[in-house]
Amino acid sequence: MSAGLGIGDTVVWGSNGAFETLIGVMQSEAAKRLGNDAPLTVFLANESDTFFIGKVVLFDDWVKDAKSRQKFLEILSAGIEQLRTQGTFNDCGKDWLSQILTELRAMLSQLDLT
Repeated sequence: MSAGLGIGDTVVWGSNGAFETLIGVMQSEAAKRLGNDAPLTVFLANESDTFFIGKVVLFDDWVKDAKSRQKFLEILSAGIEQLRTQGTFNDCGKDWLSQILTELRAMLSQLDLT
């Protein structure tokens, strides 16, 4: 079974372990950039703490305007870059990370924020 990251009607899928790791790293990045009490940091910490097999983490509330969308992308990108460089994932996993970032950027560029 896979886990996913959802925005709108679209879900990007991957392995449970990969997404659980990504959410944890995003939470660390959010804490570093925004502070431990920032709403996005708290949300990511909760999602990390309650992660389960097959979970789809929904990010609609965190991309509803241009400013929050940019913040989300910065944290996602930083988390992905950290995972790519620290040796957590093999080459297949690194390709998956690049695919996620590409798919989510495309998805976010198509959101109607009006």
